[in-house]
Amino acid sequence: MKQWQELQTKFSELSDRERLMIFVALPVVILLLFYTLVLEPRWLEIDNQKRKISSLQQQLPEYSAQVLELSDRLSLDVNEADNNAIDALNHEIEAKQQALGQRVMGLILPEQMPAVLAQMLVSTRHVELVSLVSNTPTALSEGLYQHGLTLQLRGKYFDLMKVLKAMEALPQQFYWHSVEYRVDAYPNALMTLEIYTLGTEKELIRVGSRSFDS
Repeated sequence: MKQWQELQTKFSELSDRERLMIFVALPVVILLLFYTLVLEPRWLEIDNQKRKISSLQQQLPEYSAQVLELSDRLSLDVNEADNNAIDALNHEIEAKQQALGQRVMGLILPEQMPAVLAQMLVSTRHVELVSLVSNTPTALSEGLYQHGLTLQLRGKYFDLMKVLKAMEALPQQFYWHSVEYRVDAYPNALMTLEIYTLGTEKELIRVGSRSFDS
C-alpha cells in the first residue's frame, strides 16, 4: 500500500506532457508483453502442430492403402491359404488400424468441443465470448476429417491469458491453428482463436448462436 501511495505521489508530480507519454506508451508495452509471453510461443506450437498434421496427412493414405491391400489378399481365396497365414494377415490388418487410431487417441470429439469450451468460459470471469463459429470440415483421408472452431473473445490482457491457460489445462486435447490479438477499446482487447480436432464424421459441428459474458 505504501509503495502504491508513493507511485501515486510521483505520478501526480509529473507534468501533463509526461503523463500523456505514459498513457500512450502503456498499450505498446502491454502488446509487447503479450507478443513475447503468449503469441510467439503459441505460433511456434502452431507451426509444430502443422508439421505433425502434414506428416499425418502423408501417412494416412499409405496406411489406408495397405489395409485395403491386406483385405483384398484375404478375400482372394481363403481355401488356398493355411490358418497361420490367415492369422498373420489378420494381425497385420489390426496393427494398421491401431496405428490410425493412435493418431487421434486423446483428442476431443468434434461434437464435444462447443460444450466443453462453453463450460470452461463460464468459469472464467470478465471475458466475453463474442462469437463461436464452426468451420467447414476438411477431409484428410477416407473416413477421417478435420473439424475446427473459431472463437472471438473480448477482455483485458491478463483475463485473456487466463483463458489460454485454462484451455491448455483441459483434459480433452485439440490442435491450435492460429491466435490473433488486437486492442479493441483500451484496456479491452479482441482475441481470435482457431482450434481443431479430428473425427470420423463429416457432419459440421453444431454450435449455439448466442454470445455471453462469462
